[in-house]
Amino acid sequence: MSQVRIVKTTHVPLLQFPAPPLDLIKLSCFDAPWVGLPPIQRLLLFTASDHLPPFPSLLESLKSSLSATLIRYFALAGKLTYLEETADIAIDCSPAGVGAGVAFAEAEADGDASRLAAGEEHDVEAFVRLVPEMTATNLPAPVMAVQVTGFTGGGVAVGIAMHHALADGRALWRFMEAWTKCCRGEVDEEGRREKPSFDRAVIRHPNGEEVARGLLRMVAPDLPRLISNLHSSGRFKLARRTFTLDSQRIQLLKQRILQLGATHKSSPTSPPSRFVSIAAQAWTAFVRSKSMNPTDDTYLVFLADCRTRLDPPVEEGYFGNCVRWCLVSAIAGDLSGEDGIFSAASAIQKTVREVSENPLERYHNWMERIFQLPLNRLANVAASPQFKVYETDFGWGKPDRVELVSMNHDGEIALAASKDEGGVQVSVSLNPMHMEGFKGHFLNF
Repeated sequence: MSQVRIVKTTHVPLLQFPAPPLDLIKLSCFDAPWVGLPPIQRLLLFTASDHLPPFPSLLESLKSSLSATLIRYFALAGKLTYLEETADIAIDCSPAGVGAGVAFAEAEADGDASRLAAGEEHDVEAFVRLVPEMTATNLPAPVMAVQVTGFTGGGVAVGIAMHHALADGRALWRFMEAWTKCCRGEVDEEGRREKPSFDRAVIRHPNGEEVARGLLRMVAPDLPRLISNLHSSGRFKLARRTFTLDSQRIQLLKQRILQLGATHKSSPTSPPSRFVSIAAQAWTAFVRSKSMNPTDDTYLVFLADCRTRLDPPVEEGYFGNCVRWCLVSAIAGDLSGEDGIFSAASAIQKTVREVSENPLERYHNWMERIFQLPLNRLANVAASPQFKVYETDFGWGKPDRVELVSMNHDGEIALAASKDEGGVQVSVSLNPMHMEGFKGHFLNF
């Protein structure tokens, strides 16, 4: 494991306040469930040392472009704050709230980045040291931090931590796209830069404030202390690996589901998407690797983006959480047989259709339902194959490896677009006893 030393931590300032100023962003019912969870931690590894600028100039470029990008994404310099008078949580974007800016750690590590960027296995301890920890047990707390690490043997790691209560994965990568574009010195057509929207009023729920407070009480019952039963203490006990399915393999998965469906009376109403196909394959591999009792109920949780599903739809530039958790269940025996992937895909497709038709149905009690489930029989698919994480080019080339470091649970599966067009990267966090079995079931089809 590479030794990582923090050399210096400064703060990248917000050089210009928004006009008109926006002092508080109250969390919506889509934001509230994430308050008690650890932040999103993303790691980008760059190994092409010949294309990297000298480390001091690289740091200065990242800092200056981040400062410029924060003019539009000002909430990232804010603080997650508890409003005692109303029992709400808000992002404090007042001059005092954003005054300190975003913490920016400069670090150095032994060895070279190429070792960490290669192979399917994660060096979990090294990955964790290369991203900002940004833990908080009390509010107010920062919502974003950055760590940039230079390797003595060559290469650079850029680590980002963002509190999930502020934004979902789609919003995070929208910010990353803006930051990298600014770092490359590019501007939008006619010199305009697209502005994000932080207006939570676009999330229209008939009892939105009441639902948000109820979810807050569930995930963080001791506010302003952030002690939650959703934190994980066993992240280093889990094995993590990354697999890649290219477009041809994904097409084979889709064809297999359709072929199995042709033998059933209730075949899918539409061809399975990339997400449905991969999620179904991962769920069945999870069940088979655990050797569950055939009569056991097993569960899959995944996130559905509601931006285009709400009425009216949420604008493209919305910066916040606009995803809901979806729960699918099946009998383990149905997923373990030859038709297992068809059964899984059908169940996932059914839930996707239901959410598309009514994205807010039973939203108020979904977390309570998940808390009651047996976690050893629950798989969780996060992120999305639509996240083009390998397009994150600060001006010195695309990253060689991008990982979601904040994978803390047995059965957690993170999806992202792979380096190759049409492919999908699948990162898995699992009990070490079951990882080889999962790999065999997941890749052999």
